[in-house]
Formats: sequence, structure tokens, C-alpha cells
Amino acid sequence: MMSEPQVNKKLNTFGIYVVGHQRSGNHLAAALVNENFFHLPTYAPLLANHNVLAGPKIGKFKYIFVHRSWDDVAKSLFKFRNRLSIRVDNFRKFLNTPYCDMYDPSVRSKVIVNYNDGFGDRIVTTKSTYFEYVKDVPMAYHDWYVARHMKMARAFPHQIFVVRYEDMIGPAFNAVMGRLATFLGIKKHAFVKVKQHVGWRVSDAL
Repeated sequence: MMSEPQVNKKLNTFGIYVVGHQRSGNHLAAALVNENFFHLPTYAPLLANHNVLAGPKIGKFKYIFVHRSWDDVAKSLFKFRNRLSIRVDNFRKFLNTPYCDMYDPSVRSKVIVNYNDGFGDRIVTTKSTYFEYVKDVPMAYHDWYVARHMKMARAFPHQIFVVRYEDMIGPAFNAVMGRLATFLGIKKHAFVKVKQHVGWRVSDAL
């Protein structure tokens, strides 16, 4: 069984990072950015994961903030609850219980991950501490997280680019990628989609 890949963040010399709430499309956004603009051996160095950005700490970096409809995020979170070290037995209870009351450090999960790094799918055993101290129920925390980053994007429009997951996979793809190219200061008009599944996923075979 392989452990989670160790990623060399020094590969990212561009100062461009992707951030967003869990299960919102961070990996897809990072893979698209890498595939179309930077061509690193893997998109992983572009991930800022699920950190909460603080205004004074933005510095000289640029961020791509990804968000997704809450209904889809909620279903995906529940499906991945073991990956997040969340112990809960039904969806309704998940929606109405504070994260900290569902957190259980003993919960482990085997999941499939693909960083588009040439190694393909691998199975890893994971746990998470992200929600250990989050006192909100899932929807409240998600809404706070999105609202905070939307507000920051309005305050720092030249440093934070906002994109919806639905637009990355829908008919608005080329328009969104064109605006992203402008945001990054790169002249490009033709874009490619990521052909394989990237990021984390569960499998009935695990």
C-alpha cells in the first residue's frame, strides 16, 4: 500500500495557487491550469488545498478560487466522509451535526488518487484533521468559506480569480479559460480539457 505522494512544492515558481472548499474541484482546476499554461510534471505544486486565505498574507501570489454548488459538495463530502475522518451513519445526520462532533481521528480511508504525474491511479490510506475543530454544521461552514473568499476576491481582483466548478466542465469552459489566461497575463486562445480523472475518488472495490 502506497502512502500519499510527497510533492515538491518548489516546482511552483509561478506563485499561482488553487484554493477552495473540499470537494469543489480544486484538483481539476489545478490540472487544467497546468495542462494549459505551465506544463509541470504534476499539477500538485499548484494546490493550496483548502486553506482559508487571509488578506494580509496574500502577498505577491495569485490565487484561483474554485467553488461548486452546495448540493453537489454535500453529497461528495458524505461519500468521502471516511477520507475526512468523519464518523456519521446517514446523510441527514451529517447535514445537521457540527463537524467537530463527527470528527474521529481513528477513522481511516483507502481511496484512489491521481495527480496526473505519469504514475496513474494509486491507492492510499489517509486520515484528515481538517474538521477537528470546526464547530459549524457542514452547510454553514461551506457558506462561510465561500463568502469569505468571494469578499476577498472583490477586494483583491488582480490577485484572486473566481471560477465555478460547473463552468470548468460545461459549455462556458473556453470563455472561463480565456478570462483565466488574461488574469495570468498569458496570451492564449485555444484550451484543452483534462482527459482523465484527477484528484481523489472512492471505489466500491476498495
